[in-house]
Amino acid sequence: MFKAWDSFLKGLRTNRSIKTTFIEKPKTTEKPDAIPFPDEPQKSHFCLDSPMPMDRLIINSPVLEIDGWFFDSFGEPAQSIWIEKDGVSYPVEPVRREDVKKTYSFLVDLWCGFRARLPLSLEFEKIEILALHRSGRKEVLFSFQAKWSGLVQEADSQVRFGIDQPIAERIVTDGYWMEISGWCFDQSGKAAQAVWLRSSQQQIRAERRIRPDVKKDYPKLQDLGCGFFLFLPLTEEEQQYSLEAEFLDGTIYPLKTFSARRFNRKEKEEQYAQWLLEESKFKEQDYLATILKDTQFAVQPFFSILVFYDQRWKEEDIYRVLSSCFSQFYSHWELWLCPYGAGPVFSVQSFGYRWPGAKQKIHFLEKTATKAEALNCVLTLVQGDYVVLIDPSVLISKEALFVFGVTINWHPDLLMAFSDEDSMDESGRRSDPIFKPGWNPELLRSNNYIGLAAIYNKKAVLDRLRIAPLLDG
Repeated sequence: MFKAWDSFLKGLRTNRSIKTTFIEKPKTTEKPDAIPFPDEPQKSHFCLDSPMPMDRLIINSPVLEIDGWFFDSFGEPAQSIWIEKDGVSYPVEPVRREDVKKTYSFLVDLWCGFRARLPLSLEFEKIEILALHRSGRKEVLFSFQAKWSGLVQEADSQVRFGIDQPIAERIVTDGYWMEISGWCFDQSGKAAQAVWLRSSQQQIRAERRIRPDVKKDYPKLQDLGCGFFLFLPLTEEEQQYSLEAEFLDGTIYPLKTFSARRFNRKEKEEQYAQWLLEESKFKEQDYLATILKDTQFAVQPFFSILVFYDQRWKEEDIYRVLSSCFSQFYSHWELWLCPYGAGPVFSVQSFGYRWPGAKQKIHFLEKTATKAEALNCVLTLVQGDYVVLIDPSVLISKEALFVFGVTINWHPDLLMAFSDEDSMDESGRRSDPIFKPGWNPELLRSNNYIGLAAIYNKKAVLDRLRIAPLLDG
């Protein structure tokens, strides 16, 4: 198996795709065709799908579901979106919105959607949906008042309860765990003695949770510990579950029944294949037909691709990685072959008949004993502003260097940026995607999640090697 880069690049912030559609060109520039990066506030494009926008809203549920989408002038989602209610901030969940991308532009980020579930009380409360732009500007997208009508699910006239999670009757997810949460009390305001989740194979007792929000809606509630929650481990086999409350007199009340499982490997592969198919609609054809040529960059970074290899790699492995490099949309790059140990040595004649530009693009480092020595030697020879450190197991997607170039134009002082990746078999079938988080130094201390799919500022690497000259791997 070898790794293939995806075009979704991540640096000190996440840049999931190229955005240029909504950029307005500055009035004056030394280079009329340069991509503009204006300092003025970016234009917002947003919509609230649910609930219907209005000043005052009354619903028959204690939980308000909020759905919408947002992107700025570059087609980027907000740096963060959150909801403020009664002095409390609530995060939102990012959502894929193919419909928005198709309607407005292929340059719009697929993850421009957002979703949230907000607890409501019996009194009107002011709710604000806010967005933080990449520039640091905060904007109020929507502001309205909402309350719960007071209607509640009841197992019978003596029991009141609410289920926060799950909402659906059937859950299929890629997660290994699922949270179950809610609240329950009897007519006298006393919480259930225990809440159980039962199936044919197991039973799990929920933990108690303090719910002052329920007390706010039900002043007669005597026990703030009426809340419950548990984490349900999921398997690939679908199971039926029943959530039941047990009271002091031994009475059992059914609260909810549902089924749940996680995706099996075949479903995950099919799901990823479908995702790739959808992504391809917005990739090569649109890049070639619509995206600005790299000569229009305000800054044209030069990349040095450094391929380190030893005796484990065969000639066809070298050909494969070279083929992915010569397929790049972006043309300002060079490649250095860096053998070490007993790795084979090649000459330009080995590749000239395959790629006519090989003589200008490919350079050869003399063999060294270790990879660390090869890195220290080659960095003094390369011309690139940024270096790409890979081995022959890595294939670079056609748009990768182009997207890196756009990222550097957005952030000229960028020290590094990295990308999602997946695996590809000999037939070209892709699987096992790794969708990485944004910049996370705490995670990086325990897990090198950046991997090989990254670029580094050459000067920063040289400075680091002066501190640790034997740095390897």
